[in-house]
Amino acid sequence: MPNSWQTLFFVIILLSSISVIPLTSASVSIDKTYLSPKKQVAYGVSPANVVCLDGLVLMKKLSDNSPACVKPDTAQKLVERGWGSWMVSTTWFELTPIQCHSPWDEYWHKSPLANTTIAFTKEMVINFYFKNNGITLLEARELAFNNLGRPPPMCGQLSDVTYYFLAPQNNASKMVELGFKATNEKEVQDSGAFVINITNTEQKVWFEFVPIQCQTTPWDKLFENVMIAATEKGKILTYFAKQGITIFDARYFTLMTAREIMPHCGNPSEETLYFLVSESDSYKMTSLGYKKLTTPLPPNPPPIPSIMPPEFQHPFKTPKDSTEPKIIEKPILN
Repeated sequence: MPNSWQTLFFVIILLSSISVIPLTSASVSIDKTYLSPKKQVAYGVSPANVVCLDGLVLMKKLSDNSPACVKPDTAQKLVERGWGSWMVSTTWFELTPIQCHSPWDEYWHKSPLANTTIAFTKEMVINFYFKNNGITLLEARELAFNNLGRPPPMCGQLSDVTYYFLAPQNNASKMVELGFKATNEKEVQDSGAFVINITNTEQKVWFEFVPIQCQTTPWDKLFENVMIAATEKGKILTYFAKQGITIFDARYFTLMTAREIMPHCGNPSEETLYFLVSESDSYKMTSLGYKKLTTPLPPNPPPIPSIMPPEFQHPFKTPKDSTEPKIIEKPILN
């Protein structure tokens, strides 16, 4: 009799385990977001359905068709190098904003982070705008129309810069809601638009420089014996590039006074120039004599324009080859 009770007990245990196992296994689900793409595929997930962590995008490695999750800026570089391809559908969008009222600037000024004592580049503001609107920005480009010889548009007018943004297809509806217009990829590639580095988030610092009246600035001195037409902006970028410094923004402010005469030679000019550089370049700027700005910028200082100096307003011939000089607005590093 005791043996029969023992047998019955073991039978009950066996039946319970058989009924519980399927229920238990059916209730177990794999959280794919915490597994690498390789492990997700090993669990039977299709490569096209691999889930990446927030901030990463899905790519396909062309050599073995395996999935990979990488940062958007890394993904773009890998595509350009032929390492892989997007595994998500993408769409290009374009926008020509209103001067002084781009959507990212408007959004930034309403943000608690909008503190003029903190230096933020246009690239960082753009990245901030899209990220906070739940959009993964894969690439950004800008195309500036040739405004050589004339000032930029007034605030409130249509800008002379068109922006292009590459976003995943699942963000398309958000882009349209924000006022961006879908455009053809070939049109973007053929436009010659320059890539905007939206991943450079290193802290930036403003430096100021007050020229001395009648004295040659360092960038003008660099171009004294150069038979090439360069804008003021081009000279400045070239000068700093030769010092190993990248200028992210350059602005100026003219002190308005009631006097009608200019400052005497040897006195400080009425114009102050401002240069935005990476924190890591602060030592170089200080050693060159530029002063770190510890107060907010003046309200709405205009950017240093890409306008030809008066002596270069009209084409001229160089004595060496009698050809018109090349006009530059970017750094010359040769």
